[in-house]
Amino acid sequence: MSQQILDKELHKFKLDHYNNMDIDYWFKKVNGLHNKFERLKDPKKQSRIVFELYSIYLQILEVLFINAYALSLKTNRFPSALFIDSKNLQKFIRDNFLKTTRFSSWFLTNYIFAIQKESPDYKKRYEEYTSLICAVAKDYLDNYQLLNAYKHGCRVSAKHGKNYVSLVDKNNENQLLVEADCQITYFSKEPLKNANDPTLEGAPAVYKRTVSFKIQRLFGDCAFVITLLQNLRLTALHTLGVKPREKILTISLIQKEWKNSHGGFSFKQPLFSIGLANKQKGMAKK
Repeated sequence: MSQQILDKELHKFKLDHYNNMDIDYWFKKVNGLHNKFERLKDPKKQSRIVFELYSIYLQILEVLFINAYALSLKTNRFPSALFIDSKNLQKFIRDNFLKTTRFSSWFLTNYIFAIQKESPDYKKRYEEYTSLICAVAKDYLDNYQLLNAYKHGCRVSAKHGKNYVSLVDKNNENQLLVEADCQITYFSKEPLKNANDPTLEGAPAVYKRTVSFKIQRLFGDCAFVITLLQNLRLTALHTLGVKPREKILTISLIQKEWKNSHGGFSFKQPLFSIGLANKQKGMAKK
């Protein structure tokens, strides 16, 4: 295959990728869950939506960061970039989005705000988006294992209900630090850190992870990520010579309900070393 033909095929692959990216599906899915959640009264049914919504949130974050990575490369490397493995994706997010970096600034400038720099509130929204993209990156890095926890054995549970963290002051009174109305608990396997027994340091261990948040915050964050995805898609098509019919999306970041729902908390607790558990099981058999 000649270089000219290959370049044409690569351009077509990239163009088809963004033409076929159905962001509207995610918008309708999240909007449908929001409407359903508002109608439900049964805590068990509400809890199912909590888990489904958080799963969608992690999935669209993956789509966002994978495409941010792919668009930073030349067209000949674009196809392989879409297949970045989980470990390298986490490193890419950690290096470029966990805090404001040259790359995250480049991404927002060239793919999120590229076609709307003349809008009057551009500077304000740019600053808010910069802060929010760091927050959603942290959410992904902290809890990406939740998806595998469900796919690989349903090691996850969710519930809708009040939970909080408080501090007992010197007068022996509880002082509320942060509260939430949703909680997801899941189990992961990770290298053990800060082990009491030095021989277990780095050994595979089972961890119990708990993430608590407010449901309105999660709906708002999903809407934010969907906005980024739509803007990324339309800008990518524009750079490929296509003027799409859809409009660039914007989201109001001053909604009182969303702003008041920010925050949350998480806990990570090592339960036991897998190697030690297997060893003791073997000894018991003898």
